[in-house]
Amino acid sequence: MQGARAVISNLKDKNDKLSLWAKGVLERRGYKRAIVALAAKHARIAWAS
Repeated sequence: MQGARAVISNLKDKNDKLSLWAKGVLERRGYKRAIVALAAKHARIAWAS
């Protein structure tokens, strides 16, 4: 959760695929839900690797 919070708070000018996805979630769902969604996405990525 802390890592996701750091990523969300530093999204300003980034435009890679994951950052664009996170910006979209942030706009649609809000700050706290975006943090949880990004943490879950990171967990799925780590599990699949």
